[in-house]
Amino acid sequence: MDFSDRQQEPGKKFLGIGLVVAFHAVLVYALANGLGTKLVEI
Repeated sequence: MDFSDRQQEPGKKFLGIGLVVAFHAVLVYALANGLGTKLVEI
């Protein structure tokens, strides 16, 4: 299969990057809050 002439829509590319960045931001936020709570309990 040759996908070289297939043009990707630029909007889809930025949407995908945005979703990955948002996912990582939520993950870091959850880890920071969870670890912060454990440190306060200790």
